[in-house]
Amino acid sequence: MKLTNRFAAMLLAAILALGALPAYAATDALTRGDAAALLVDAAQDYNPGVEQSDILKGYGDGDLGLSDPVTRAQALVMLRRA
Repeated sequence: MKLTNRFAAMLLAAILALGALPAYAATDALTRGDAAALLVDAAQDYNPGVEQSDILKGYGDGDLGLSDPVTRAQALVMLRRA
C-alpha cells in the first residue's frame, strides 16, 4: 500500500511537471495589438460595431503598447471590454 501511494505521488508530480513545460517553452508571446485584433473579430458576432479603441485604452502617456506582450490581467480586461 505504501509503495502504491509513493508511485501515485511520483506519477502525479511528473504529470504536473510535464504539463508546465509548454508554458516555459513558448517563445512567441501574444502582443497587446494581436490580442485586441482577435477580440475585435470574435466580438463582432455578439457586440457589432466594437472597435479596437473600445478594447485598448493604453497607458497614462497615451501609448497603446501594441507590440508589448499581453499579460493575463490585460487580456481579461480587454475581454471584458469586448
